[in-house]
Amino acid sequence: MKSIEETETPPIPAAPIPPPEQLPFFQYLRATSDSTLAGYHYGMYEDWIVKIPHLGPNHFLINDPAGIKRVLIDNAKNYVKGEMEQRVSAMGIEDSVVEIADESWRTRRSAMTPLFDYRSIPQYAPIISDACQRMLRTWHSLPRGESIEISATMLRLTSQVIAQILFASEYEGIAEAMQTISHRYRSEPMIDLVDFIPVLNRLRRLYRRRQGRRMFNHMASAIDQAIAVRSRTRKAEDGAKVDSLLTLNDPKTGSPMTPEELRSYVITIFTAGHETVAQALAWTLYLLSQHPEQESKLHREVDTVLAGRAPDFTDLERLPYTRMVIEEALRLYPPFHMLAWREALADDEVCGQSIPKGATISVVPWILHRHRKLWDDPERFDPERFHPSQSASRPRLAYLPFGVGPRVCIGASFAMTQTTMILATIAQHYRLRLVPGHKVEPQGRLILRAKYGLPMIPEPR
Repeated sequence: MKSIEETETPPIPAAPIPPPEQLPFFQYLRATSDSTLAGYHYGMYEDWIVKIPHLGPNHFLINDPAGIKRVLIDNAKNYVKGEMEQRVSAMGIEDSVVEIADESWRTRRSAMTPLFDYRSIPQYAPIISDACQRMLRTWHSLPRGESIEISATMLRLTSQVIAQILFASEYEGIAEAMQTISHRYRSEPMIDLVDFIPVLNRLRRLYRRRQGRRMFNHMASAIDQAIAVRSRTRKAEDGAKVDSLLTLNDPKTGSPMTPEELRSYVITIFTAGHETVAQALAWTLYLLSQHPEQESKLHREVDTVLAGRAPDFTDLERLPYTRMVIEEALRLYPPFHMLAWREALADDEVCGQSIPKGATISVVPWILHRHRKLWDDPERFDPERFHPSQSASRPRLAYLPFGVGPRVCIGASFAMTQTTMILATIAQHYRLRLVPGHKVEPQGRLILRAKYGLPMIPEPR
C-alpha cells in the first residue's frame, strides 16, 4: 500500500491568481487598498522590467538581477527613498520603524552592529531555547484538538526573545507593547486612492501621525521605565544588551544619548529582531502542514541530530534541511514582500532601459521570488531548490528575503538563527495542522500576513 506522500499531490501554497493584464486605474486602487498582491498582473512575473503607469509616469518594476544590482548596489547613491514612498509609508509610525535619513541611519546601524554581529549571536541561543520551552509548556496544557493562532503565537514568542536579550529581567511589559504596535503596522494598507490626492493625503498623514503618537505612548512609557531601571540597577553579569546603548554618546556632540534617542534605538532593534522571524515561522508551519513529505524529512533530520535534546547554536550547521525549509518559506512568503521605492536623483540606464531623473523604482521580493525566468515551477514548495547544488546556478539577487545593498537587514543572521532554533524545537514535539476548512489568503500590506489568520492545532508527535 502506498503512503500518503506517494499517493497525494501536495496543494499549491495559497496565493492570489494574477490578473491577466494591468487592471484599470480605479479597479487597481480598489484591489491594492486591500492587498498589494492583487495588483500584480501576469506579465510582472515574466518580464525583466515592467512600467507601472498607475503609480506615476515613470514607475518601473525591476526583476532582472543585474538591474537590481545596478539600483541597489552599484549605483545605490543615485536611488533614494522618494516622495511617493514617503507618502504611502507614513502610517503614523515613528521614523525608527520606517526608513530614515542617511546620516541618522548610518549612526544607528553603527551602534546596532555589535548587537547583531554573528559573533554575538551564540550568546542569545539559551534565551531563545528558554522562551521556546515556556511556549511548549503552554501548548502541553492545551485541551487536545484546541487551536492556536500561530502568527500571534510566534509574534509573542519572538517579542519576548528580543525583549529579554535587550533588558534581561525587565522585558515583559515591553514585549506586550511591541505586539500591539506590530499589529498596527502589519494591518496598514500600502496604497489607496487618498495617496493620489495631495490635500487629502496630507490631512490623513497628520491624523495618522497623531494616532501613532498616542499608540506609541504606551510603548515609550514601557521602554523609558525599563531604561530607567537598567540605569539604576545595571548588572554586567545578566548580559542585557541595552547597557551598551546606555553608554553611547552622540557622535557629533559627544554627549550621552537622550531618552528619546535611546527609545528610538530600542524600537528599531525590536522591529529588526522579531517581526520577520514571527511571520517566517508562521508561514513555514503552514507550508509544512500542507506538505507531509517535507514535514517528515524535517522531523527525521531533527530527531537524528538532536536525539531528544533542545537545540543550541552549535547544532545549526548540522540542520541543513531545516534551514532549506525556512529559506523556501521565505521565498514563497517573504514578510517584507516589497522593498522601499527608490527615486532616481539623476538619469541612468538599467538593463537597456532609460531611467529618467525623478523616476521611481520598485523591487518586489514577492514577484522576484516567483518569477518564471528565475525559478522552475515557482509556485511549488520545494526546499531542495536551496540545496547548494541548485543554488549555485541561480543568480544571487534572485532571492532577497532580507534586502540587499547598504541597507540589507542588519538582523538577517540573528533572524535565521532564531527561526532555525524555534522551528527545530517545535518539530521535535509537535505537528501543526491547519484548522479544517480554514481559508488561507496572503495579504500584502506593510507586512505580508495571512488575511484571516492561521489557526492551527498542535498535535503531539
